[in-house]
This record gives sequence, structure tokens and C-alpha cells, in this order.
Amino acid sequence: METPDEFLEDVQENLKQIVQPFQRDLNQKQKKADLIKQCIRCAGREDFLKLDELLKSKLARDIGEDKTLKSCAPIFETLGAYANEKVEQFRMSIINDLTKKSQEAGLEMTIDFPRFTVLKGIT
Repeated sequence: METPDEFLEDVQENLKQIVQPFQRDLNQKQKKADLIKQCIRCAGREDFLKLDELLKSKLARDIGEDKTLKSCAPIFETLGAYANEKVEQFRMSIINDLTKKSQEAGLEMTIDFPRFTVLKGIT
């Protein structure tokens, strides 16, 4: 016959086994919800670099493939294209600004974005 302590330990162990899959699923859903909220925040702040990074993540792909969140897929796709376009514009703006500043300073610069080299010893 089991002692009360053994009985309670068995009950606890059995309940843990039952709740673990549920808890894993709940945690995964929470991560997906958090990513969607981050995308909303980034879009609101026009933080396209972070938004582009979020939308290219594995979790974003998982959201797009999730049957319960299937309506996110086309939104993520168009938002991702828009963010990618903005990132490219930002990249070109940086390249143009760096080139202009290096010419103003009389420095020769080679840009292989995201790396660049200024020939006067500044790297």
C-alpha cells in the first residue's frame, strides 16, 4: 500500500505528464503572439530594419504555415516586401551619405555593404 506521500508524488508526476504538452503548445502560441505584437510595434515606429529581421525569422515562417494564423501569411508577405524595400532604400541612403562625406573629406572609400574601408587607415 502506498503511503500518502508516495500517492501525492505519483499524482504530481502524472499531472506533470499531462500538462507538459499543453504547456509547450501554450508557450509556442505565446511566442507567435509576441512576434506579431513586435511586428505591430515595429511598423508603428517605422523600424523597418527590425521588422525585416522579424519577418525573415523561422518563427514568422511558422506563423505563416500555422492553420489557425493563416490570415497572417499574406499580411506578412506584403509587409515583408515593403520592409525589404525600405531597408534597401536605407542601405542606399547610407552608401550615398558615406560616399558624399568621404569625398568632402578628401578620402577614398570602397563600400562593400555592410563593410566599408577608408584608405587612410580608418576601417
